[in-house]
Amino acid sequence: MGITSSTGLISGTKYDDLIANILQLQQRPIDLLNQKKQALTATGVELNNLSVQMSGLKDKAGALAALANFNSNTVSVTKSSTGLDLLSASVATSASPGTYAVKVNQLAQAQVLASQGFVDQSTTAVAGAAGTFAFKVGAAGKTTSVAVTTSTTLTQLRDLINAQTGDATASILSDGSGSNPYRLVLTAKNSGSANTITISSNPTNLDFANKQVEAAYAATTNSFAGTVSSNSGNNYTGTTNKSFLVKIVAGGAAGAATYKYSTDGGITYLGANGATYNGSNAITTQGALTNYIDSAAASNSTNEGVQLAFGAGTLVADDTFSVDVFNPTLQSAQDAVVQVGNLTFTKASNTVTDAIQGVTLNLLKAASSETVNVTVSSDTSNIKTKVKDFISGYNTAIKYLQGQLSYDPKGSSAKPLLGDSTALMLQRRLQSLITSVVPGASTDINSLGKVGVSTNKTTGQLTLDESKFDAAVAKSLRDVTRLFVGLGVPSNSLVQYVSKTADTQPGAYAVEVTQVPTKATITGGNTVPAGGITAAETITVSLYSNATVSGDTPLAASATFSAGSKISDIVNGLNSAFATKGIAASASNNSGTLQITATNYGDDYKLVAFSTVAATNQSGIGATALTSQGVDVAGRINSHKATGAGEVLTAGGGLESGLKVKAPVTTVGSYGTVTVSAGVSDRVASLLDVTTRVNGPIQARVNGLTDSIALIDKDVARKSAAIDEEGKRLRDQFNRLESVLGQFQTQSQAVNNSLSALQNLATSISKR
Repeated sequence: MGITSSTGLISGTKYDDLIANILQLQQRPIDLLNQKKQALTATGVELNNLSVQMSGLKDKAGALAALANFNSNTVSVTKSSTGLDLLSASVATSASPGTYAVKVNQLAQAQVLASQGFVDQSTTAVAGAAGTFAFKVGAAGKTTSVAVTTSTTLTQLRDLINAQTGDATASILSDGSGSNPYRLVLTAKNSGSANTITISSNPTNLDFANKQVEAAYAATTNSFAGTVSSNSGNNYTGTTNKSFLVKIVAGGAAGAATYKYSTDGGITYLGANGATYNGSNAITTQGALTNYIDSAAASNSTNEGVQLAFGAGTLVADDTFSVDVFNPTLQSAQDAVVQVGNLTFTKASNTVTDAIQGVTLNLLKAASSETVNVTVSSDTSNIKTKVKDFISGYNTAIKYLQGQLSYDPKGSSAKPLLGDSTALMLQRRLQSLITSVVPGASTDINSLGKVGVSTNKTTGQLTLDESKFDAAVAKSLRDVTRLFVGLGVPSNSLVQYVSKTADTQPGAYAVEVTQVPTKATITGGNTVPAGGITAAETITVSLYSNATVSGDTPLAASATFSAGSKISDIVNGLNSAFATKGIAASASNNSGTLQITATNYGDDYKLVAFSTVAATNQSGIGATALTSQGVDVAGRINSHKATGAGEVLTAGGGLESGLKVKAPVTTVGSYGTVTVSAGVSDRVASLLDVTTRVNGPIQARVNGLTDSIALIDKDVARKSAAIDEEGKRLRDQFNRLESVLGQFQTQSQAVNNSLSALQNLATSISKR
């Protein structure tokens, strides 16, 4: 068994205490390293906290830097006289204050088409032979085709249709009827009168075209054991989908028994001639399909084409029977009709963006006899709220920085970030951005102090003088916007500022157009006759929106006009077709000549139009396709070549890098300057975005600390291992020393014993 400790039994020395003292001296460097690690760890934690604090301020600054927050326009909508919300509205900066009288005469809706009832969803096949089921939405819509077989069920057909992601979706509706309750329903994805569903191929047994009287059904609780029948087939003359519910009033055989009937599920009952049932006007049953369900009524429209008859047997009071009638058009495709003042607009969607400039109307309910007021007004309270939120976020961040960077002599220890270069940099940069003059801003309002924001010299906290701020906004909202957001202000009204990037430096930059932008425009070859076109005509217009790329697929719309249609009819018909198909183009009357113009500028947009007839005495389009493609703007910003796309010039380099302006001009030449400012909030947001990003300075410092801590851990491990080895070495040396001392002690005892023996011998000899 090895020796694990040094007891000093021979020498009397306490070796373990001696070793511990020696090793304790060698532990001091490790203790210092651990203290350094603890300090670095605390700094890393606080740097992460700093990142969180700065991210919070960045979010507040970013929210304020959004130009939309400086939209002072608000919009309100009154209710109808009966308290209904007929529409809601949103507003953009381009809207002008005012009140507009609006009527919602009709809502847009998508067509919903359904088949007649089917026996089940997932067992019985819908087709007796294989084939292709195909449909499209709208005259120029994409055809959706699916293959069906003799085993395709209703559920499978639904799934096959939906897998095509066409212009309509399929679903299955159970109407709750006693027989054949399941119907396949096709719903157009887009609303509007032009988006009707047309089934072009139908090898199935499903009927989407004809109104149906379905087979009569007898309740299972009836006492009557005979048969009941209806004139099932394409015999329904009504329009709504419902069930004729028949209840026996007086029992007896067919021809003697009487009944009442309901078309609202049994809530109310009717008697002879459709009058409310009163106990004495029941209808006499019939034994053959020779008369309508209301045999006392002569009018087919009253009976809606439904017949009901009973076979042999005795009918009993309260026996119940039903006949379902079905119109395949569950909902018709129709346009929204909205009236603003004395102008009426027809739109394919319930979202109307161009009836009132800068206002989007979301139509909710139709009430043609009701007028609601849409009022656009200016309200800057939201702007002040956003500014106050930013100030609050700034104060929180600065308070944190002040706490970290200030030394408290009464505290037990200094804060981890005291003297930290990153924290100091942030404090200086933030305070500089808040107190300095904003580059590119108006000289009247170019610092926060001029809008009522002041800084406490001791704490660095900001406060807002609301009355001074309100006065600045009232004086010039645009200049206040430039102070906070930073934007471009053109000196020429024909040029519009679009946006800038973090690379765009404040300054005034000259704008020059060397090539004017154009829109694709097709003009008819002749004027439309004043008396109207002489023959029916269909015009098809296609718009390519990425025409510079090979294989671009256009959107297409067609409109058909009868003989006698005038230029106004053609313009309105084409515009309705464009709106339905979402085609960004418009038709107009150019002194009696049809003109079709793309909404957007540039060579990405190309129009192609053709007609079914020649141009003369017609629309002027003609049977030979007419084509027109737009041209992109070209020019310079700050004397540097800019990239043109549509009517937008984008600066690609220099101080103006990233600046975008619109120049929808008609002649080449110089168009003044665009003065770009860098607002307080977007400058703060940009600074903090760089600071807090993954490869930013805070994370770089944290990564450096992490690397230093890892090196310390390695150094501590190495030194600790060396100390352990030193302890083992010292113990081994002291153990060997004890062993040598033990040997010396043994030898000493042997010598002493020998000397004692010699002494005894000498004594013995001397006695002789």
